Parts: sequence; structure tokens; C-alpha cells
Amino acid sequence: MNETTIQRRVLIFLLGATFLLFIFLVRPFLSSLLLAAALAIISQPLCNSVKKIAGGRAGLSAMVTIVFLALIVLVPIGLLGAYIATQALNVYSDVAGDGRGVALLEGIATQIEDRARVFAPDFSIDIHAYTGQIASWMFGHVGMIFSNVAQFFLVLSLALLGLYYFLKDGKKFVDAVVSYSPLSDKYDREIIARLEIAVKSVLRGSLIIAFIQGILTGVGFMIFGVPNGALWGSIAAISALVPTVGTSLVLFPGIAYLILQQNFIGAAGLFVWGMLAVGLIDNFLGPRLIERKVAIHPFLILLSVLGGISFFGLIGYLLGPLVLSFLFAILKVYQVEFAQKAKE
Repeated sequence: MNETTIQRRVLIFLLGATFLLFIFLVRPFLSSLLLAAALAIISQPLCNSVKKIAGGRAGLSAMVTIVFLALIVLVPIGLLGAYIATQALNVYSDVAGDGRGVALLEGIATQIEDRARVFAPDFSIDIHAYTGQIASWMFGHVGMIFSNVAQFFLVLSLALLGLYYFLKDGKKFVDAVVSYSPLSDKYDREIIARLEIAVKSVLRGSLIIAFIQGILTGVGFMIFGVPNGALWGSIAAISALVPTVGTSLVLFPGIAYLILQQNFIGAAGLFVWGMLAVGLIDNFLGPRLIERKVAIHPFLILLSVLGGISFFGLIGYLLGPLVLSFLFAILKVYQVEFAQKAKE
């Protein structure tokens, strides 16, 4: 073993050890970095348009883009999140506090029992047992929920700072990654291009459509008299990612609630609202927002969202699909460059 080989191996070892140490140091902020990169990919066209108006000043263009995104997107989402949190506390108070929610559930359960006992005389629903379990679960997780909300805004704040630098110096970052990567420049550029397509497909397509469907579901609940519409709308935004059934997982229980309340007009209205306002959004916006070059199954997107929330907290709604997008970008390059050539 000559001296050059030893020096190369020592250098590689030091490089690997230092890189792992750096990853360990910034590990709490990796989610912010990933989110900033995704937002940069989506908002880069807007930033480029602003840059033309601003005379090519990259820093000013990045700042204007971030302010625009904050005013148009982030502030409304923050206000909506605060409203949802308030409604979640109201539900918790009804279940575990003054008992109004329990009384309402008992009334609904009584109506269900009366109808079910025609076919099963011994049928009964123990509402107190179920509400006790729900209250215990909510009491045990309320701290975690607010902790995740605080974590979400911390991650978002750091992501906005990262977004500024990605928009301002994005090309320099890409060139640096390509330069330091052990892969050939061709593969690096291909992976980056595929990743951009996948991110736009998943975030700008599937997640935005699901978010809009969730908002429309919540609005429908408010219009037709289902309580805590914003809270159920946020749940519908996740259920919208479930293949085939989608927001019906939330809409049909809402319709059933209105029927049990003998609000048949409201139930019919919510049904029509769900079919038209909510159901047609996917058909109308889908072809315009989703990049068809990347076919990621909705079930995989759902799993990535749920896994992302479990691993990263609330911000995982975005970060989980990002990881999935990166996986598909690499798989596509492998399929095109290696797998097909191996078969030839």
C-alpha cells in the first residue's frame, strides 16, 4: 500500500466522519432544510418573474417572493390552524368537561339503538365508556399536540430563512452538489431534474388538491350545520389522500349526523355540496396541477403523509411526500440509465 493510497483513505475517513458529525449537529433542523428546498422548487418560477421586474437583483427578488408567499399562503394557514386548535379544545371540553357533548352523543346513540333494536333487541351503545376512553386519550395527547404546533412554526420559520438563500443562491447550491457528488454530473443533473418534477407533482398537485378539498369540506359543514367544521375539514384534508373514498370518510358521517338531527334539508345539501364542490375539484384541478411525468400512486402518498406526521410531527404532512419524491426520482434514473441497459 503506497503513501498516496493511505492519504486518500485517511482523507475519505475524515471527510465521512466530519460529514456525519455535521449531519448530527443539524439533525434537529433537517426538516426545515428539506421544506425550504421544496418551497424553493415550487416558488422558483415566481421568483424568476420578480427578478425580471427587479432588474436581476436576486436578494430583493427572493425577499419579495417570500413576503408574497407569507401574505397569500402562510398567514391564512396560520389563522386557520389557530381556529382548528380552538375547535379541538372545544371538542375536548365537550367530551371531558361540562358534558354537553356527552349528552348530544347519548341522544344520537338512543336514536341508533331504537332503530337497530328492530333487528337486534339486545343492541346497545355504552356512550359513557367510549367518551371516557376518548377523554383519556385526548388528555394524554393534548400536550403533544400543542408541542407539535410549536415545533411546526419553529420549523416553518427556519424554512423561510433557508428559502431566502435557496432562491437567492439556488444555482450555486446545485452546482456545489454536482461538483462534490461522487456520481457523474449527468446522473446528478438527472436526479435533480426528476426530483423537481416529483416535488411539483406531489406538493403542487396531490397535497394542494387535498388541502382545498379539506377547506371545502369544512365550509360545507359550517353552511349546513355540522359543528366544528374547521376541525373536520382538517381531517378531511388527510382523508382526501385515501384512494377511491377520499373525503367521503368525513362527509358521510357529517351527513349521518344531520339525518339523526332530523335536518334532512341540511343532509341533502351537504350531500350535493360533497358531490359538486368537493368531488369535482380533483377532476378540475388535477390535470392542471399534477405533473403526469411522475406517476406516484395516491396510496403511497397517503402512507408518506401519515409516516411523515408520525416521524416529523405536523410538518410531516409536507416532508413525508418529499422523501417519497426523492425516492422516485432516484428510481426513475436507475430505471432509465441502468435497469433498461442491463436487459439489452
